[in-house]
Amino acid sequence: MRKNTRIHEIVSDDLSRAGNQLFIKRDDELDPMISGNKLYKLDQNLRQAVVEGKRTIVTVGGAFSNHIAATAKACKQEGLASIGIIRGERTSGLNPTLRFAESQGMKLEFRSRSAFRSSRQQGFQDFSTAFPDAYFIPEGGANQLGVEGATAMYSEECRAFDVLCVAMGTGTTFAGILKALQPGQQLIGFPVLKNDHILDEISPFLSPEDLTKRHEINTDYHFGGYAKWNETLISFLREFWIQHSIKLDPIYTGKLLYGVSELVALKKLEGKRILCFHTGGIQGVSGFEERFGIKIF
Repeated sequence: MRKNTRIHEIVSDDLSRAGNQLFIKRDDELDPMISGNKLYKLDQNLRQAVVEGKRTIVTVGGAFSNHIAATAKACKQEGLASIGIIRGERTSGLNPTLRFAESQGMKLEFRSRSAFRSSRQQGFQDFSTAFPDAYFIPEGGANQLGVEGATAMYSEECRAFDVLCVAMGTGTTFAGILKALQPGQQLIGFPVLKNDHILDEISPFLSPEDLTKRHEINTDYHFGGYAKWNETLISFLREFWIQHSIKLDPIYTGKLLYGVSELVALKKLEGKRILCFHTGGIQGVSGFEERFGIKIF
């Protein structure tokens, strides 16, 4: 796996006035579809599947899931079959994410939202046992191997920064980076959905020593919940693209960078060298635009 992604400095007068330096680790450039944290979280899971002699991967996700798209392509590249259990009913015209997944050979099976919710509450045990000969990867790659894979996102260059910032969905990536965090550094997670218990959910993947490291979860920038947005967020994405030629997605990295920019403006990170992880997700922009009838870029 290529891990030497570039670190890009964001230059602006606002940052200079606040005495900050802001950088983005461009893990989105790894691959258009298997990009950012998705690639890292899948890496060790797919290796383990091969070790166990499994030739089919089963995973779960929503209709616009970056994880579904990434798993479909990764499995095709590795010569593995894939099955995606999708939340919601199948529609007559699939969205771009699911069309891509099918184009990569993934078999899609749909479950009602209530059935999906019930399965999630039971840890998707019914899904995993329904395919006994397959290797099961949880939603978002949220298992111990996913956390260990995400730890590799913390490269040697990350040591040079005071504050590291990452968006949080399942929290798997946050947990992986926290495990690698060095003394004197702080990690801030920005949940993109309403979840006051996210630290409790990822704690089983962390050691007592991990939890003593300096970390914070900022819940002020989810914009109302998962996939929720407003014109302020969309305007921010457009302006960021115009100024810095970097596309951010409205689900994860857009909310992350908006939150970091506001904390800088409020002088809550004054004088810090800040590193944000671009965790990809750009494949989902076309589906977001189609769903809401807007054009971001």
